[in-house]
Amino acid sequence: MTTNLTIVLGPGGVGKTTLSASLALAAARRGEKTVVVTVDPAKRLAQALGSEALPHQPGQVAAQPGFYAATLDRAKAWDEMVGRCAARRHMKSSSVERLFANRFYQHLRDELGGSAEIITTDYLAHLLKAGGFDRIVLDTPPANDALGFLDAPERFADFMDSRILELLIGKGSFRLSRTLVLKVLSRLTGRQMLDELIEFLSLSRDVLEFMGDRGREVMELQRRQQTEYVLVTAPDREGEVAAKRLVAELTTRRLKLGAAFANRMVSAPPRIDWATEPNAAWKAFGQQRADIRTLQAERDQSRLEHLAEHLSGVAVHPISCLDKEPQSLSDLAALSSQVPEEFWS
Repeated sequence: MTTNLTIVLGPGGVGKTTLSASLALAAARRGEKTVVVTVDPAKRLAQALGSEALPHQPGQVAAQPGFYAATLDRAKAWDEMVGRCAARRHMKSSSVERLFANRFYQHLRDELGGSAEIITTDYLAHLLKAGGFDRIVLDTPPANDALGFLDAPERFADFMDSRILELLIGKGSFRLSRTLVLKVLSRLTGRQMLDELIEFLSLSRDVLEFMGDRGREVMELQRRQQTEYVLVTAPDREGEVAAKRLVAELTTRRLKLGAAFANRMVSAPPRIDWATEPNAAWKAFGQQRADIRTLQAERDQSRLEHLAEHLSGVAVHPISCLDKEPQSLSDLAALSSQVPEEFWS
């Protein structure tokens, strides 16, 4: 099975996670077995799907056949990746247990900046390789972190090919240099911490090499025909600036934007004959609200057109805002129904 991958990008606070789920729901309703994967630990999406929390591995949303959802658990994803590496490279179970107990590994897994982006790429590659879905919709972190996610595979692959790694793990001609470096570190850190670092480097050698291979694999996935990048932004000045920057960054990375959504658009008010209202004060108030909403709708439409001009050749689809924050599957369905048919073609 060839799995389509939809990577959703955008600035924070524009409803990207909710729209990612809406796109996945729309795909499921078209008959595609689809999973939305989010790295956002907030429970808003889970509650909208009728759950207290989303599972780490894709779980089916009972109310909609073919619709699955998952929230990446960073610690679990790291441990699973090590487990897969251990099985492939025939690592001893005792070595794996020592690695899990090592505080340098625990820091890498739980706290180190950039490790979330690295492990997300592995989680995604594993999900694609398993081939259980027609489509995966990935809700990336907000814009700056999303760029880190896009760069993580190449950055890690380059690191694995660099001489720095050879020095750290004592490969090739760097064995003597490594001994000298470790002597200096021993004076700076103390023997116990140095021993833990040496153990970490020794135990994680296979894992690091495995992740270097994974990085190169994901770099290919990023540019394959079945991978599409979708931008979500808001019809305001801040959203427009962030969207333009993100598109420029994609271009720099030779990644092509497939489509864009202007989310939370204000729609024009329905036509109402206010003269039929019995109360004159209410009539004036209602007309005033309609006039304000009309101006807001015209403003949003103008910004959408301006964004479409900047993204020449890329379809920009409007998504009208709901009267409230999405809190149920029916709310997500109201958003997914606005995804035009041309988006899927």
